[in-house]
Amino acid sequence: MKEALSEFVFVYGTLKRGKSAHKFLKDCEDFGCHAVKGTMYGVNGVSYPMIKLSGDSLIHGEIYEVSEETLKVLDRYEGHPHHYKRIETLMLDPGGDSTEAYAWVYEYQGSVEGLDVITSGVF
Repeated sequence: MKEALSEFVFVYGTLKRGKSAHKFLKDCEDFGCHAVKGTMYGVNGVSYPMIKLSGDSLIHGEIYEVSEETLKVLDRYEGHPHHYKRIETLMLDPGGDSTEAYAWVYEYQGSVEGLDVITSGVF
């Protein structure tokens, strides 16, 4: 039997521990808190954040090791590649220093015009 390959994914919104969609990651290994550089957006009445990987703010989240099968489930959940696009991105420690490791991040593909910036980078 062929061994399944694994990938790493950075989550910053509803997929985080304790949030509504974490069920997709319940059997995945948690590699703790990390950050990426970018800008986090939100809008009143929407229960999830959106990020753009442009900007110098820290966006805080968690890294999980996932199977290829789980990654496909996450792609469907996030609407990859139309609503969110999965992009391999440099991971930072929570203080903003490079870890020299990369993980997949889902970046919002729509317009952020008129959305509120979440300056804390935490959802």
